[in-house]
Amino acid sequence: MLMNNILNSSIIKKITFILILIFPPLCLSIILKSSYYGDDAINSCTMGAIYSGEFESLFKLSMHYATAWIKTGRLYPVSFFYGYKLFSVLNTPITYKIFLIIITSINIYLFAFYIMYILNSKQFALLSIILYPICAPITFYYDNPYIAYHGIMQLIFMCSILAIIFTMSAFTSNHNKTIKFLKIIIACILYAIALLTYEPAYIFIFIFYLSMYCIQKNHFQALKSTSPLIITWCVCIALYLIIKILFKTDSYGGISVNIDFHKILTTYSKQFIASVPLISTLLLNHNISNLLANTLDLNNIFCVLLYIFLFYIILLNNKTTLCNFNHNATLILLYFLIAFCFMLLPPLLIALSQRYQNELQWGTAWLPVYIQSFGIILLMLIFIILKTKTRYTKLFLLIFTVIILFFNLTTAKISFLERESEHYYIYRSLIRNSVESGILFNYNIYKDILMPSSNYDFETNYDEIFFSNYAKKHIKVLHFNAITQKNVDLHLYNYKLITTNNSLNYVVFGKIKSTNFLNKYILLSECMLFVPQNNQMDNFYYVETLNSGQLKKNKLFLEKKLIKSNKYGNIYKLEPKQTIILNSMSTYDIQYPFSLYDTLNFATDNDIFFNLKNLDGLSGPEHWGRWSDA
Repeated sequence: MLMNNILNSSIIKKITFILILIFPPLCLSIILKSSYYGDDAINSCTMGAIYSGEFESLFKLSMHYATAWIKTGRLYPVSFFYGYKLFSVLNTPITYKIFLIIITSINIYLFAFYIMYILNSKQFALLSIILYPICAPITFYYDNPYIAYHGIMQLIFMCSILAIIFTMSAFTSNHNKTIKFLKIIIACILYAIALLTYEPAYIFIFIFYLSMYCIQKNHFQALKSTSPLIITWCVCIALYLIIKILFKTDSYGGISVNIDFHKILTTYSKQFIASVPLISTLLLNHNISNLLANTLDLNNIFCVLLYIFLFYIILLNNKTTLCNFNHNATLILLYFLIAFCFMLLPPLLIALSQRYQNELQWGTAWLPVYIQSFGIILLMLIFIILKTKTRYTKLFLLIFTVIILFFNLTTAKISFLERESEHYYIYRSLIRNSVESGILFNYNIYKDILMPSSNYDFETNYDEIFFSNYAKKHIKVLHFNAITQKNVDLHLYNYKLITTNNSLNYVVFGKIKSTNFLNKYILLSECMLFVPQNNQMDNFYYVETLNSGQLKKNKLFLEKKLIKSNKYGNIYKLEPKQTIILNSMSTYDIQYPFSLYDTLNFATDNDIFFNLKNLDGLSGPEHWGRWSDA
């Protein structure tokens, strides 16, 4: 009794409310471990397109791509003006990920406000907030809306849910006609923004009508109240059809409908099933030993304990009891219909798409899964209304949801860390840090061409804006892989090359002295090395150098070669005549592991040998950066 009085005190209630608000962003903080992903890998370099001179301004860049996509049959211009501006302001991964956490958390709170409207219960509104991390598994798979795509799903959800909240407020509050009219106008503008941002916003029109019927209990009144939003919906549909007919646009594969019922059913099932809690974890075959190894993660343990406490306060300790909740059959049916609209309509958009019929895999889902998660929350709330009338059923629900939360958090951590260690993330980080450190300080656009050996697919066509973005000036780039495909010898004298060793964490930048595509090597002179602060070892490294025609292990002293040091790392400059012989074009054939020795005829004494890849059969060079003592 005393415990209940303490928990029900006003101070504890305020603290509990704050903890409830903190809980979702705390669980979402795992997002901070991820870098740019998907289209964000390109779009994050938006300013590079300005620095390189490709576009004069962000407005012209946004207009160019918005127009280009309209010509493919897609009417979502807001996405471009919003997205490119976003990356020009939030120009680091950490600020961008914080933004995603904030906007996702705001949507969770808005959905709770929406739940309070249709269920008329603050208790269920608070419960919906802490259920979100259970119903929305945030793992690093396919194209995940929680970590990428400039928060496009978050934006359309926010605008759509605000539109219905303003509409419900306009027709349920005792406001004068001016305020009521103003709220309706705001609702229509918000929904128009959502519709012109991304196509999944079109499904909300059904949710709007059902939500108004929940409140007004009359079909005609609900239809009348929703009519401004329906008109907005129809106008956007009409605009799309007009553009399609007048401009005879080319159809984009993502919106090309393929009427193949077997593929439609299969794709629909993949999209729907992947939204169900735990399913992605099971189908994507996450290593159980890795899950167990991460069970003692302090953040995960704290989140689980906080969830148990909040669940107890909201549900187990609450004596207002759910038995007294007004759950007549008609309302329950409406709640089910709204939940099903959230859950079942988004997969239909994906299932009809020819592109996703071919691309989607079991356990992965496309961006609209973001909307589906809120439907699962509402479905769980309906289950609680109907089935958790005793303390035992509440305890069972607590145990079940704790297990799901634990697996969601642990799986998210593993998947993010695995992806973080992959080559493209390290490549981007190394290049960014080296460029911001000043490794290109003597680069002259009119004399040199920078030739990166790219480690990530998106950089193949976007190297110029990628480097220009970080250098904040035009860096003229020719992609190395495009040349290697010709498989011919090129003598690219006076050209420069920048490339990374991702596994050993350093960058090489130098003047190309000679290339040989047959034997797959490059000779670099006037070389500089960038070593990040987190990879600093002793003031020397052991490397293999040529000495009297033989490769021998020698110390490479770096202390006197240091020319620049800052928060990003150190830049070392080798002697002007010293050459680095480097394999960066492709891996060697395992059957001929010593093909590197074919390059000795081009080398001179004290030239340095090392490789950018760990190759079986080669000793010494692949350990660059690992030797720190004899």
